[in-house]
Amino acid sequence: MREPYDPSSVEAFHHRGWDFDNGVLRLRYALDSVQFEERFVFPPGIPHHLAAGPVFERAVDVLAVAAGTSYYKAAAPPIVTGVPERLVDLASELYLHGLAEFAMTNRLAPIRPRFESVSRDDASVMSVAGVDADAPALIAVGGGKDSIVTIESSLRAGMPAVLGSVRTHRAIDETAARSGLQHLVVDRIIDPALLELNDAGALNGH
Repeated sequence: MREPYDPSSVEAFHHRGWDFDNGVLRLRYALDSVQFEERFVFPPGIPHHLAAGPVFERAVDVLAVAAGTSYYKAAAPPIVTGVPERLVDLASELYLHGLAEFAMTNRLAPIRPRFESVSRDDASVMSVAGVDADAPALIAVGGGKDSIVTIESSLRAGMPAVLGSVRTHRAIDETAARSGLQHLVVDRIIDPALLELNDAGALNGH
């Protein structure tokens, strides 16, 4: 049984980097000394050579910032470290607006942490060299009307495409089946330590 958790005692939330190996992406975070690892498991058939390229790295940096909010909000500390410098503006908007309902539910001030960023040479990350321009587009599908309209538009335009989702459910599966397009499902595995913190008194909410 974990000891009662005091969110107000936490000083900072840390982005601790990521790695991708054998189809598994691991994102690492920490709330002071409490460490987390979130995993995204990619389906077979993903061209893993892309994972060594700058486009994949750039996308994962953005994903890490977005997914990290799930762990940040367990304590909502005033400092966030390790965000790439080029993503600080994105992170600021995401935390302020994306966690607005969470802040209201927990009677917190608007979420405006101080970001202690890390600089990175983005020259290679900005490049899209090596990407196959003829590769099919990836359409994110959630089973709602936005993804359905996008799918229909791509089919009518004759644009090659595949569908992608993080996990799946009946509406997504039915949409994919009707489209006739390949559906790639990525599994997201939240660190169980976060669920333990929630039970021990961490902040929670949308």
